[in-house]
Formats: sequence, C-alpha cells, structure tokens
Amino acid sequence: MKQLSNRIHFLIAILIALMALGASPTAHAQTPEWVEPRGVGIVDLIGVVAEAHLQGSIVIFHPGTGMAIYESGTRVGNTVTLTVRYEANPLNIFFCPTAIGNRDHWPTAVPASTMRVFSGSVDITSEVNPIYLLYPARQTTPSANSTAPERYPRVRSNKVVNSSGAIETPANMGCYYYFEESVTDLRATFTFETPQYIQATYLGSDSDTFRSYIGPGAPGFLGSLQSQMQSRFGDRHDDLDINPPAGTEFVLFHYPPTPVDPYGDVNFRSPGAGTYRIRKPNGKLSIDHFGTFGIPFYGQFQDSDQSSGSEFLPFFSDGVRVSSPEYFVPEGIQYDPCMTNGGCSAALLDRIYDVVMSATVYYYRFERIRGGLTQIPLRQVGPSWSPRVVSAGTRTLSAGAEFERRVVAIQSSLDMSVYLPAMFYQELLPADDPTNCPCGWFDADLRMVDFVPGP
Repeated sequence: MKQLSNRIHFLIAILIALMALGASPTAHAQTPEWVEPRGVGIVDLIGVVAEAHLQGSIVIFHPGTGMAIYESGTRVGNTVTLTVRYEANPLNIFFCPTAIGNRDHWPTAVPASTMRVFSGSVDITSEVNPIYLLYPARQTTPSANSTAPERYPRVRSNKVVNSSGAIETPANMGCYYYFEESVTDLRATFTFETPQYIQATYLGSDSDTFRSYIGPGAPGFLGSLQSQMQSRFGDRHDDLDINPPAGTEFVLFHYPPTPVDPYGDVNFRSPGAGTYRIRKPNGKLSIDHFGTFGIPFYGQFQDSDQSSGSEFLPFFSDGVRVSSPEYFVPEGIQYDPCMTNGGCSAALLDRIYDVVMSATVYYYRFERIRGGLTQIPLRQVGPSWSPRVVSAGTRTLSAGAEFERRVVAIQSSLDMSVYLPAMFYQELLPADDPTNCPCGWFDADLRMVDFVPGP
C-alpha cells in the first residue's frame, strides 16, 4: 500500500508540474470557431532560427510611417530581448515590432513587453509622449473586411512606466508611440517574457535576383514614375526561382529596403519596403506580406483583389514561387522630384530599369515543444465579409487626437494592392488534427506559432 501511495503521489506531482507548464491543449476557456492566420512573429523566431537569417531584416514596415530593422536578439530561458533600428520619417512615430492587419495583410502578435528607447546611446524613454495607440491581441475575429485600412480595432491609451523607467506595453497586434520633437538615430529595445513554443530545423535557402516592379496598382505618390516606366518598358513583376527542400513548412524572406517610401508624403527620402507574395502555378497570388516573419509556404490565402465578392478568401496549398517585392524605386536609386512631379529623364528611367537586387528565402520546419497552445481553424475574411459583432471600439481620451488622426489618415490612404533547436523538457503534446483545417496553433494571446494543413 505504501508503494502504491508513493506512486499516486508521484503521478499527482507530475500532473501538477505539467499543468504549471501549460501542457493542456485547451488553453482558451472558449475556443473561437475560427481565427485569421498570423505570421510567426519575430519574438518566436529569436533564439529559434539562425541569428544570421534575421540580421538586417525588415521586421515591419508601416507605409508612410517608418520601418523597423532587426539589429539583435537573444533568448535566455523565457526572456527574449529584441533591439530594432527605426528608419523613421519626420512624423516622429515609432511602433511595436508587429503588423496591424492592413487591408488583406496578415497581422503578427507579440506578448506583453517592456521597452526602452534610445537616440544613439542616449536613453530617451522618458520623452515618449504619454498617449499611444494599441491594437490589442486576443482579438478573435476582425472588425472589418479586407477592403479596410485596419481590420482590427484600436484603442487610444495612456503610457505606463514601471519602477525602472521602462514603458510597459500589453500584448498586441500593433502599437504606435511618438515624440513631440524630431529624433535621430532612433532605436528601441523590447524585453518579453514568454516560453519557447517551437524549435526549428533549417533545411536550406535559395538566393535570387529581382528588379523593380513595373505595372498597375497603387503607387502612392509615385504615380508619375509608374506611368513613365510603363510607357517606356511595359509591365514586369519578377518571381524568385526557388526550390523548397522536402519537409519545408515555413519560409523567411530576407530582402533589402527601397530607398523611397511611396507613401512618405512628408519625406520621400525615407526608406520603405513593399509587399511580396506566394504565387500559385496558375499565376494567381497570395495576399500581401510585409516584413520578415515565418509564413507557411503551403498555407496561403488568395489576394483579396483576385477574390472579388468573396466572404472568405480562397485557401491554397500549391505555392510554387515567391513573387518579388513590389518596388517602384530599386536599391541604390535616390529620390528625384521627377518621380512625383513628372519628367524623369530617359537616363534615369533606364537606370531604374537596369538595377538588380538580391533576396534570400530560408526554408524551415517548425515543431511544437510545449503545451499551452490551442489548435484553431483558419479563415481569412474577404471583401464581402462583414462582422457580426464588433469586439472593441476606439476609446476616446482628451489628448492625442491629432496623433491618432495622422496615423489613421496614413493607413486610410493606402491601397497596397498590385495586380499581378533544443528541447528544455519532455512533454506529451496533442497531435495535429487536420479535421476542419487549415489550422494554426495559438497561445492565449492568439499568437500563431505553428500551422496545420488540411486533410
């Protein structure tokens, strides 16, 4: 009896330990019927994929607002530290390393963090304005369809500073902070406390060249350049020649910035980025992707503009190529007023046409190594979808309205469419269930860290 009692106590102890580690596959009290896909964000890649594959990558680009470039990242246990450099314009806005879900773009999510902000080596955290905009995580369904500049709700909130002087930011799918005065050489260091949910197996890479995009679509303020290039050369949109190895699940796309932000009406000389897509064998394209994050290569949704009238965007799993970033101005060509005002010389147009840029696709397989995740079916809303219930609204405060107006005006003006590892412990994890899939594995903040294809 004593042996049996000891075994029971031992089993109870194991059960308690597993519960503390979050081993339960039903982490959400109420599992949503479906959620939209998210990219596997930078926080879940640090310490999991090769640091060299992240160095210098575009973490996120907010058109007309700025760009965050990856400088360094570390994972020590459950502590993840990320430092980004901002290529900012004179709006003096900087942001969390997340995507907000603009038009048909995927959002990304990060857990709660503390943040310090620097101008060069000088800590200027205390100078950040007390009002900021937040797109909360844990949003199950969007509040608008794929035609909207923002698919998820935002709140205007008050900055929270902890006892060490760092800014505390809740889990989010995007945030905007700002300064009253211009800041140069802007950097931010974010610290997150989050377990490592996945390990990654690197399978190889392909590097290829691409040229500037010439064709229809929304050029921002570069309509004159777009028209001249089309008239002189006709249309082009290069695809990268890639060969995903057997076992490929996720890809990371590493590509250079463009020196001219087409939406930077305050300062066109601010660098920017463009969208890239996964292309089907029939030439159709996936939704737009911004920045470097983990995307399931064989788990994509068709571009909203090629899915006219759809309530939900069609899913496809037969991607064959990565379509290059849609840059009107290639690397190495500086802004010229003729790009916005007209009359670019034939010599400049020829130079733009001839520039060749390089990009790399890294191939990975991800494996879950920790519980506390829930498998949820994926759907992505299309142009005819409408919300049944709006899950949150904008909270109005007495200050910061002009800041919010400027951010929203930038987002609303955009139509980005272009028509063309080590395990730390052993744990019994629930297996993928392909029923009703495609699906994603999500944490309690609805952060997607893995993908499940359909049956």
